Amino acid sequence: MTPFVTILLWLYLISGAISFSSFWGASRLLAGPNGTFLNVLKCNLIWIAIGIGASAFLALLFFSFGANKVFLCATLAAGILFLITAFAVPMKIFEISFPRTLVLLLLSALFSLICNWGVSIFATPIVAPTILRDGPAMAALIKTWVKKNGGRAASAPAPVPASYSSLLELARQDVENAKAKVTQLETNANQAYVDLAEKRKVLDTKSAPAVHRFNMEAANYSSVKTELVKQQKELARLIKQEELVETQAAEAAEKRSHGVVMYSTSWCPACKAARQYFEQKNIPYEDIDVEHSPEGAAEYKRLGSGGVPTIVIRGEKMSGFNSDWVERHLEN
Repeated sequence: MTPFVTILLWLYLISGAISFSSFWGASRLLAGPNGTFLNVLKCNLIWIAIGIGASAFLALLFFSFGANKVFLCATLAAGILFLITAFAVPMKIFEISFPRTLVLLLLSALFSLICNWGVSIFATPIVAPTILRDGPAMAALIKTWVKKNGGRAASAPAPVPASYSSLLELARQDVENAKAKVTQLETNANQAYVDLAEKRKVLDTKSAPAVHRFNMEAANYSSVKTELVKQQKELARLIKQEELVETQAAEAAEKRSHGVVMYSTSWCPACKAARQYFEQKNIPYEDIDVEHSPEGAAEYKRLGSGGVPTIVIRGEKMSGFNSDWVERHLEN
């Protein structure tokens, strides 16, 4: 369990205790002899049970269907049910009228709001740095989980780059963008550190507002540093990917230098026979699947070929596969 989640749980428990005590105080004021501790406990237990049930139900819907119409309608229904219960339970247990119940709930909410506001003032300097540091990571984790398990239709796959030149261009562009992000984050982090160091020198530690502002700025610096580390790792990954594409592009160029290019499909028997022949003879060749490479399909169309495989050797083409033709043109 991350510090972020731990702190939120503690704040939730504190908030629940404050809300309970606020409701107890309001009920003693307005519910008369029936506003006993036992009756207040009954009310709160019923609310907690309904709240947990509704939350579990909505969570199940959300992770099953995503934020669609089913989830929104269920949320609305759960909200209406909780409102009805919020009024029905006190009226039944405390035996008071609807207007008196409304005043009780409003007074309880007001007490709870004031108390929770007070707690937040003291808790923010402690909680904010942790939330700013761990919050984005938690949000990204939840978003990833929902995307994978939310029951939504999978997005269409990205188009396959037409050639290694296109792949290499995309990889280099990704590296340049990542370098720009890292440079900007390094500048921001350095500037934030300098500003923080200057403000630390003149910080009035006896002033709660000043300490609060300083803690918030320290939390912002921490979040920038975390994002910088993340982007540096991403840059290293993209550089490795660029190097891999460069190696693959060089290998493809070497094969093309021998002048053997085959336009094929995955299901074609003659294409399979041609592949086996090239591999057995150790003949370097470039295999372009016209069904998965848009640029390859365009080149295949420009050749005006009548079918697959189409084999091109030093500018000469052949539709189908004939080993004698291949050997004859390789010897020339």
